[in-house]
Amino acid sequence: MFIVVAFLVVIAMPPLSAAQIMISLDRYMGAKFFDTQAGGSAVLWQHFFWIFGHPEVYILIIPGFAIASEVIPVFSRKPIFGYPVMVAASVMIAFISLGVWAHHMFTVGMNSFGNTFFAISTMIIAVPTGIKIFNWLGTMYGGKIRFELPMMFCLGFLFQFLIAGLTGVMLAVTPFDWQLSDSYFVVAHFHYVLIGGLLYTIFAGIYYWYPKAFGRCSARSWATGTSGSSPSAST
Repeated sequence: MFIVVAFLVVIAMPPLSAAQIMISLDRYMGAKFFDTQAGGSAVLWQHFFWIFGHPEVYILIIPGFAIASEVIPVFSRKPIFGYPVMVAASVMIAFISLGVWAHHMFTVGMNSFGNTFFAISTMIIAVPTGIKIFNWLGTMYGGKIRFELPMMFCLGFLFQFLIAGLTGVMLAVTPFDWQLSDSYFVVAHFHYVLIGGLLYTIFAGIYYWYPKAFGRCSARSWATGTSGSSPSAST
């Protein structure tokens, strides 16, 4: 998954750099890339920004997927379910994410072909994302689940990210998006992804790796009222 993230960084960052160079030339050297009064296009700025902006979401969340793929098998006491499919889904997300950026721009006046293409590509990217959720659920199914703190954060992540994905598919429907553009529904979708998704997995990773890094696991002692780490906490 980190190889996938590295690939997305290499591909997605140059358009943002190009946009920053162009707007700097507009402001300081009299270029007219985005000046609509001089034949430029403000929508061009949006295209450049979102060509970076949407892969950036996956640059942020895929490390969270990696943490969940580490924590869930450990606390389910099972190998991860469908590892080759999980890898393939990650690669599919990387490639498809490069072709969905303009679903942020359904209200700017694109033609019907553009709206249709980006609506379909946005719905398609839900497929490999859904596969990953089923991989994690399949890993837990039949496992001897230990509800330690890292696992609890991952369970919260699964529920929150499911809502994030479902609202994303809803916003992929162009007429629905027209009605809700710039509303708090879109804000909620975004925060279900980056708070319920990314932040929960970051906490899961901290609570999972901190005892391994420092040899201390005091969270269980707080919960039980004991003065030291219990045998199960140090396992």
